[in-house]
Amino acid sequence: MGGMVSDRMGNRRFVMLCYMFGISVGFLLMAMLNSSWPLILAIAVTIGTSIFVQGLRGNLRYHSLHQAPHHWANLGHGRRLR
Repeated sequence: MGGMVSDRMGNRRFVMLCYMFGISVGFLLMAMLNSSWPLILAIAVTIGTSIFVQGLRGNLRYHSLHQAPHHWANLGHGRRLR
């Protein structure tokens, strides 16, 4: 999903920053969880954070796999040996 979102937005850095901001807010909220929070709210924070984590993971995986052939060719492995 992360790769699809960044392709539609066009700006991969902005999408990655949005994911990182969402993860940071989610982990901050998770750090503040204690027994006084309602269970449903704790579950919602956990699910929301995991959505951002999975989106960033998909974004990084999609774009690193997309760049792999370019790096492989730059190393000289894209040329045939004579």
